[in-house]
Amino acid sequence: MNRPLLIVNPRAGLGLYQKHIPVVLNRLSAAGVVPAVYISQHSGDARRASAEMAGEYDAIICYGGDGTLNEVVAGILDSGTGRTVGYIPAGSTNDYAYSLKLPSDIRKLSDVLLTGREQESDIGLFNGRPFVYVAAFGAFTSIPYTTDQVAKNIFGHTAYIMEGVRTLMDISPVHMAVDVNGETIEDDFIFGMISNSESVAGVHELLSGNEVRLNDGYFEMLLIRNPVTLADWNDILTCLSTKSADDRHIYYRKVNDVTFRSPSEISWTLDGENGGSFQETRIINQHAAFKIIVPD
Repeated sequence: MNRPLLIVNPRAGLGLYQKHIPVVLNRLSAAGVVPAVYISQHSGDARRASAEMAGEYDAIICYGGDGTLNEVVAGILDSGTGRTVGYIPAGSTNDYAYSLKLPSDIRKLSDVLLTGREQESDIGLFNGRPFVYVAAFGAFTSIPYTTDQVAKNIFGHTAYIMEGVRTLMDISPVHMAVDVNGETIEDDFIFGMISNSESVAGVHELLSGNEVRLNDGYFEMLLIRNPVTLADWNDILTCLSTKSADDRHIYYRKVNDVTFRSPSEISWTLDGENGGSFQETRIINQHAAFKIIVPD
């Protein structure tokens, strides 16, 4: 990496970019790497900038949360350049950074950009739209993009918990038929998730985190049936706390091509952002679609 573009989301996380960016620039400059800097102004800016400018630089460094990373990766895919991504996680939760084993200290993160190795990683295509690590529907999935940004900046991950408690009584089941691995699973679900991460919404290794590989060509699918009784709720919580699954309450599958069908439009979230509403959704794993710098 000799001539990177640094894309900064100034609204990410705790709003520490004015403190962090000089540190990053100093560490890189001391090593002879002087990046150009682009400050995003609106949602979608990071994707547009990545797509338009990727050809002018040999790498793109993303400073922001998982949503910003989603935009940067999508922009690189749009550009067709195959540029490597450097990630400085600055969001409230930073799920994907946990899977990449990135350090939290800004100086160490800067050093990873200089001394790390490139790793190929899978992405998902959600009805053709790319996502980096998670597509989900049902309970709590709207929290990342309905939680007030000011609250996120002040309280961090606690803001998500506060919003989750507030919406707890709004949980309602979703009827889905899921075509996966040659079988059809049809049931009422309160939550569904296709992920490529050891952490989702700050919850680490929700089920089988030790089986997660970011570049194996597969996602992990988790579906939680609608609990009818308090005993059902207890069974579900037990499964989640022990990181186990059984088809009575929780379906867990390794998948690379899955289709969801529902009688009505269902709202989805992609990498913590609003993904739209659909009656039918097909999710495909695009193997080794981009390269990202990880600790060596």
